[in-house]
Amino acid sequence: MCSRDIVRGYQLVSNAPFFPDKADEKGLSQAQIGWVTAAIEITGLASSLLVAMVISPRNLRSFFLCGILWSSVSVALFGWSENSKNGSPFFLLCMATRCANGVGSALVHNSGLPLATGLFPGKSAMITALIHCSNGLGVLLGPLLGSLIYSVGGYQWIFISTGLFGASTLIFSFLIIPEHVDFSFTKSKIQPGKIFKFIFTPRVLMFLIPNTILVSTSGFKNSAFSVYYKDYLNISDELSGYMFLPFAIGFFIAAPAYGLLTKLGYGCLIEICAQFLTCFILFCFYIPQIVPYFENIYYILTILFVYGTLQSSVYNPQYLIMEKLALSLGYKNIAEIRTMSTSSFGLFTAFSRSFGATLFGGYVNEWVGYYNTCLCYACLLLLTSIWMLLFLVSQGLANSGVFYSSGDGLISMNCSANLDKDSSKSNEDKMETNFN
Repeated sequence: MCSRDIVRGYQLVSNAPFFPDKADEKGLSQAQIGWVTAAIEITGLASSLLVAMVISPRNLRSFFLCGILWSSVSVALFGWSENSKNGSPFFLLCMATRCANGVGSALVHNSGLPLATGLFPGKSAMITALIHCSNGLGVLLGPLLGSLIYSVGGYQWIFISTGLFGASTLIFSFLIIPEHVDFSFTKSKIQPGKIFKFIFTPRVLMFLIPNTILVSTSGFKNSAFSVYYKDYLNISDELSGYMFLPFAIGFFIAAPAYGLLTKLGYGCLIEICAQFLTCFILFCFYIPQIVPYFENIYYILTILFVYGTLQSSVYNPQYLIMEKLALSLGYKNIAEIRTMSTSSFGLFTAFSRSFGATLFGGYVNEWVGYYNTCLCYACLLLLTSIWMLLFLVSQGLANSGVFYSSGDGLISMNCSANLDKDSSKSNEDKMETNFN
């Protein structure tokens, strides 16, 4: 699972600097670039719901292996699409391969996490942390290897090499993952209807709406930043990958630190700071429009580094705050809480990234330009930051810490808990937690 997340992190970051430039050469509009960038998230979202209805402990290994194969082939074909004709043929082939990649990613991520926790019961916190750090490692490798491979083999070999690396993890996984895994410790199954009911609960919506804007900046980055480098800073295709290196370094360095701070109970504070500071960073991206002196590579690299550290901060606190909201809504079984939180957070993240890539990275960027899009984002983030602060304060969460996974239960850093330790009860009953 970690090796797959290294591949995914590498793929996402290596795609961001190189595909928009190639698409621009192939005659695609900014809106079309946004749709191709978002296609993997949109189809991943839809596929996750379908996979959730048919997945079971018996087919987890098969789904995981098929997902790796599907993703590896589709990402290689995405690079090969460079050979198609300019305009619509290129756009359609890119859309088809990115959508296929979304299906493969859905298979991997919906089966990989329960498979990993099944192999190592009681280690879910460690598994989650390792996967997050692996994604950060992939993000770090993306600009370095992507630019190197581009300079040696050209555009399509960036993605073909990603597919080959993914295929190697397929062989590795096939050999080491046992065919039969004991899943008796968990009986909770994802129910799409229940997930949507949870998402559209007013309290959860009040938390997700401002975070949609925050997470959508990642989609905007992936579809618009490299075109900006080429148009305004005259960065060559070979060097555009290195421009994302400060972002990747910031992301990789900050991920473990934020994980530790979240575990210590500062998750809500991290969430609030991430909202306001991302607003400030988006305004910093706008500043060269009014002060041309700052339209230089050193200024851009600096704010990209800070932006990378902020992007690394948002995911752990958001997921864990959703666990806390699930508890406040009456969910008591730990397996059910994790099901609600994990599935809802995955859907929300996919929607947010596709929203940022298509609406802001595509249409708004095409209508008003890059700088004005950053200004619009900054203004919108200021409103949603205030919204988030008021929401967390009104819910009594701003000073109460967050939950973090520890073994088979959820622990709150600042809430008193009564853990049922009756040995006559089943494992699931033991994991029910009542909070005062």
